[in-house]
Amino acid sequence: MKTRPWKTRLPAALLIAAAAGALLSCSVSEQRTEQHEIAAFGTRIELTLRVDRHTDSAQAVAAVDRMFQRMHRQWHAWQPGMLGDINAAIAAGRPIQISQQTRTIMQRAARLEEKSDGLFNPAMGRLFALWGFHSDARPTGPPPDRDEIRQRIDPPPSMADLSFKDNMLSSTSPAVQLDFGAFLAGVAAENALAILGQHGITHAIVNVGGDLGVVGTGARRAWRTAVQHPDGQGGKHLAHIDLKDGEFVFTSGNYHRYRQHEGLRYGHLIDPRSGYPAGSVQSVTVIDTRGGRADAAATALAVAGADEWQAVARRMGVEQVLRAEADGTVVVTRAMAHRIKWQQAPQRLRVVSSRAASQ
Repeated sequence: MKTRPWKTRLPAALLIAAAAGALLSCSVSEQRTEQHEIAAFGTRIELTLRVDRHTDSAQAVAAVDRMFQRMHRQWHAWQPGMLGDINAAIAAGRPIQISQQTRTIMQRAARLEEKSDGLFNPAMGRLFALWGFHSDARPTGPPPDRDEIRQRIDPPPSMADLSFKDNMLSSTSPAVQLDFGAFLAGVAAENALAILGQHGITHAIVNVGGDLGVVGTGARRAWRTAVQHPDGQGGKHLAHIDLKDGEFVFTSGNYHRYRQHEGLRYGHLIDPRSGYPAGSVQSVTVIDTRGGRADAAATALAVAGADEWQAVARRMGVEQVLRAEADGTVVVTRAMAHRIKWQQAPQRLRVVSSRAASQ
């Protein structure tokens, strides 16, 4: 499970970013490519729009900006706001009224938690806070005490502890502390593309700190993403992928957000089962038609072990996965392998079935 660093959101080890050539390749006289920036979710959000010369995109961009700012305020995991009020009510053992939209997002996250066997678990905010990841600053110092970690996971809080009666939310466990950092960017990217569509913009990229959602195409070809080399260093591309209309690409990795002590790094991808950072993977990239699912699945499949992640992917309904193991092996599903155009093929590459049931 990951937390989203609201102050300095950086791409994971396999950075997904819109390739500049695809972004700026519009020279058709009746069309233009626009780029806009929004500051929210602790990162730079980039909108790339392909519009005709008569389109006034200002209202669409303003509406997308308002949506991101609203979600940032409401869902921030450790600053005052709606989610803070909800967590305070849960800790006090009292019900709290929520909006229908909030209920819908929470119930969607709960279904994904169930399908991931709890590897994506937004109810474990107390564990993430214990590791120091509920902070705008990078945590330092020794890892938390083993007994404190055990107290956070035994028994493990879960979205299943929540109950909804109309729009009243309550919890059977005061240990639940909600943190949707591994899900909300995907939902927000979905919302942004929907808003653009409502304003008649049907060719666009929404780039939330390196995680993407796209509709339509670029001027001369499909929108294209660059996959950074799994060593985590900038400037080296492992591959590129041409994206289809309505796809989302999300990556989870431990390169840029971690706790460091005496030369050791403890990544922010926490395994809810052990309470400790997942250590068997560098990063995971997922392509899917739902942004929230791609976001949550990238986290769950990074936390899952090498022998179990395919089964988790099947249960979550995702087939296009690239996983960089800690030993340098890059594993791709067949559905993903068909999409990738290697620029620097990994020395150790393994292609597996897209459906774990067929293994």
